[in-house]
Order: sequence, then structure tokens, then C-alpha cells
Amino acid sequence: MKTTQKQLPGFTTLSLFILCVLLFIQAGCSTHPTTAAKLQRLQGAWEGVLVGMEKEGKISLTITGSSLHYHGLNTNEVYDATFTLPAETNPHQLHATVTNAVHTNTLGVVVRAIFKTGDRNLTLALNQDQDQELPKSFGDDTPGIARYELWRVQPQQKNVEAAHR
Repeated sequence: MKTTQKQLPGFTTLSLFILCVLLFIQAGCSTHPTTAAKLQRLQGAWEGVLVGMEKEGKISLTITGSSLHYHGLNTNEVYDATFTLPAETNPHQLHATVTNAVHTNTLGVVVRAIFKTGDRNLTLALNQDQDQELPKSFGDDTPGIARYELWRVQPQQKNVEAAHR
């Protein structure tokens, strides 16, 4: 019995030391989500508004893999793009290259935005003048900054009504 009591303090000290080392290592590790994790959170269909122009209507954004389809406030604002997510940026960044545009000559244009995701929402902010810097934050009220508030939506099922007839 005395042997167990003598070993117990040494065991406890060693256990606490190991725990402290593990916590120290974890605290020193980067808390940035991986690019794959950021990409996964963006996947799906989104619908929302351009902040300040809510009465003008809704915009939609569909993200599949590293491609996106954007439909703006009017019929001329339809774009397809591929995008990248630069690693370890704060706030997170998205760089989209236009691959198809309806009624505009913007093929190859790179649109840079910052983004953040929530439980079921996505916020994007960008400088409408692509020669200017990215917004520093989502509350940046510098002229020319556009902010989008989007919410995840279920993809519309085609021919649902026809299937129920």
C-alpha cells in the first residue's frame, strides 16, 4: 500500500506535465481552417441580397467544387467562374476568375472578395473597383465596397410538379 502512495504523486506530476505540454503545443498550432474545410463550407446553393439594395431583389450563388454560378439583380448579371481560396488569410479570401458571362465582356476578369461563413449564412465583401484593395473588414464602409448577405437554400428540384401528377 505504501508503494502505491509513493508512486501516485510521481504519476500525477508526470500526467500533469504531459497534459500541459499537449495544451501548449495545441495553443501554438494554427487555428486557421484548412482550404479544404473552407471550400466544404461554401458548397451548395445560396440566396440573398446586396446590402443597401435589398428592395431591388435577390441574388443567387451556387458553388460546386471550385466553380460558382452567380445570378445578380437583373438578367444581364449572370456569371460563371472558377475560384481559389488563398491559404491562411484573415479574413478569408476568395479569388474568382470569370469563365462565362452573359451580355458582358468580362471573361478572364479576376474578382477578389473576403468571406465568412456562419451556421447557414455566407457574407461576401468586395471592392467593385478591382484595382483597389480588398475590404479590410465586413463593416468597411469605404465607397465602392459591396457586401452580400446570403443564406443557404435547398436546391430546387426540377419537375417536382410533373412527378406528382
